[in-house]
Amino acid sequence: MAESGKVQRVLAVCAHPDDCEMLCGGTLALFAAQGVAVTICAVARGDKGSREVPPEEFAAQRHAEATRAADVIGADFVCLEVADGDVAATPELRGKLLETMRRVRPNLILTHWPDDYHADHRATGDLVTDCSWFAASPGHRTQSPAVDQPVPLFYMDALAGLSFEPTEYVDTSGVWAKKEEMIRCHASQLGPAAQHGEGDLVA
Repeated sequence: MAESGKVQRVLAVCAHPDDCEMLCGGTLALFAAQGVAVTICAVARGDKGSREVPPEEFAAQRHAEATRAADVIGADFVCLEVADGDVAATPELRGKLLETMRRVRPNLILTHWPDDYHADHRATGDLVTDCSWFAASPGHRTQSPAVDQPVPLFYMDALAGLSFEPTEYVDTSGVWAKKEEMIRCHASQLGPAAQHGEGDLVA
């Protein structure tokens, strides 16, 4: 993993609110503690994860939770506002992601392994992989100018390690409490015990 002296801005792009915290929250907390500017981007709104709460209301709740989680480490949170299950490489979504990359201008991008279990995760991984290259192409026009060169990209471990063989390891033991604090901000996704600091948080 790149050292903080070489990385000034990190962009983590995940499918849903809470994915980044679960899959790379420790790494993001470590970067933030070293003075690196961190931006967390959710592609989808997380609107379809409740049987009781209407989608629009639930999306607002998930957005608020993700914002609080980012605040724990002083990160920024943005959402590209795609409905759950609709993440796909459309021109509109590609343009939104390209503009996000060019506005943040990261030195490093983290995203889903493209062979993850969830369709939105796979689509996000593929989209970010493509856009990390397109972001440096002036021919792909967005409001912000193209970055100087394709942005280095690292994939996060898939849930349960599905078809994933890591090549880089990050020791996040020193910031584990921060990762737990970030995850607990996503109360809508946790059982009552985990919300109150009991039980296991695995990621």
